[in-house]
Amino acid sequence: MSRLLPEMALYAPLHFVVYEDEAGKTFVVYDNFVSLLAQYQREEITQVARVVEQKLEALLAAVTQ
Repeated sequence: MSRLLPEMALYAPLHFVVYEDEAGKTFVVYDNFVSLLAQYQREEITQVARVVEQKLEALLAAVTQ
């Protein structure tokens, strides 16, 4: 994505936080990648962001079950 638009380097790699609350419940929080990049209004970037977000969701689902 950064080859298409150098500003993309501000958002990749994607950041997320894993934490546990006082009751012992684990949470994973991350920004919606597609929403972050929507400001650039470039369909090719949005498509890549969707793929990245889907892969992240799959990974997090696999490791949190």
